[in-house]
Amino acid sequence: MTGERFPAWKNVAAIARACGADPDVLRRVWEASAARRDCPPRPASLASALRFLHQRAGCPTPWAITITSGHSLDQDCVTALLDGTATGPWEDVERLIQVLDG
Repeated sequence: MTGERFPAWKNVAAIARACGADPDVLRRVWEASAARRDCPPRPASLASALRFLHQRAGCPTPWAITITSGHSLDQDCVTALLDGTATGPWEDVERLIQVLDG
């Protein structure tokens, strides 16, 4: 009930019955949630993880990222990291993650 663990179906059904709800309707919701919980999406690559952070940050331009990084990243490096055409040194990846609030 605290949200720390995913509840077992028997507990969810018991709560539904106690509240006068139809457990069969709730079962579909519980199963969908259980399926999502059991198969969390994982980035397929470093580039996809960086693109996710980039999108979540509002898709700043490579130029804006260069400025925000204090010019420690250049536009070509940012573009290559986001496109996955280069992995770059770890320091550049780490700085990009920081700039994107990752």
